[in-house]
Amino acid sequence: MYSTDDSGLLYATLNGKVGGQLRSYDTRTKSSDPIQEYNCGRDDVYAVEEIGHSLLLGFEGGELQLVDRRMLKKVCEVWDPYVTTVGDIEYNGTNGFLTSGLNE
Repeated sequence: MYSTDDSGLLYATLNGKVGGQLRSYDTRTKSSDPIQEYNCGRDDVYAVEEIGHSLLLGFEGGELQLVDRRMLKKVCEVWDPYVTTVGDIEYNGTNGFLTSGLNE
């Protein structure tokens, strides 16, 4: 899964055998090396949304994690009881976000 932001950062999630790695790349440079790597601790990351200095990650099982991207540390996690997989996250830029995904 790939996600980009307005500043030229590309977020790539690597699921499966590599164990839920979130890697950030600067698309303004020619380097193929990631500028940051975060181990989510799970291998089912399906959504990434940038919110200021934080990332909101969506997982299978309806879990959402808020990660401070400056320190690469999980701030909190919550569970959405209405979806089994968070497949997309849309942030409105001020005070709210919407998740969508699969339900049972």
